[in-house]
Parts: sequence; structure tokens; C-alpha cells
Amino acid sequence: MGGSNVIFDPLHNSCCDFKVDKNSELSKFSSILECMRRIPIKKALTDQRPVYKSHVEHF
Repeated sequence: MGGSNVIFDPLHNSCCDFKVDKNSELSKFSSILECMRRIPIKKALTDQRPVYKSHVEHF
């Protein structure tokens, strides 16, 4: 197989931001956000880790 033609958009690798003061629309989901703060999924969604092109290609 040849090289990869994957285009990396900065938004694809951004983390979630659950701060209501930055996005007032999030106030509609306050009960869901409270639940997410209590479970490990919050770390997976908000933790910023580098994604290397070589890892994506290997995957």
C-alpha cells in the first residue's frame, strides 16, 4: 500500500470543554454533565494527549 492521504483537521484532535461559562448552551445538559464529572469518561474526553501521525498510520 502507498502512503496515507489522511488530512488532520485541528478540530478532530481537540478535547471537550464542559465549562458552562464558555458555552451557555451546556446549561441545558447540566444533569448529564454532572454525571460525566463523576465517571472516568470525563478524563477520556477532556484529557489532551498528542496524537502522532505515525501512530494513526500504524493503527
